[in-house]
Amino acid sequence: MDMFESRVEKYYTNETSEAENQAIDVFQTSLECCGFDSFEDYDPSPPESCCRQEDTAWDECPTADQFKEGCEKSMKEFMDGAQDLIAAVIGFALLLNVVSIASACYIKRNTVPYDKM
Repeated sequence: MDMFESRVEKYYTNETSEAENQAIDVFQTSLECCGFDSFEDYDPSPPESCCRQEDTAWDECPTADQFKEGCEKSMKEFMDGAQDLIAAVIGFALLLNVVSIASACYIKRNTVPYDKM
């Protein structure tokens, strides 16, 4: 999370690339959040991605459509929800490996060697 926070702080400087800024924009739009702690993390003003309406500057964005809550809380909630999915995918991959190994052993044990045909 420190990396996200530092990128937010440097959003309007030349220290971040356009790709990094686009990643922040997508993240903020997807999670409907702005900045790390809040929209006040941006100086002079939050980017367009902090507004629910696309391509709308912060100053022109209706108050009801402004994302004012920081992304720290949203990131934690997203990661908590994703943990169960990640655990399920890893469990399925392990099960698939065990079945594959058992199948390979069964095939090896029950096939006639080529030289004995």
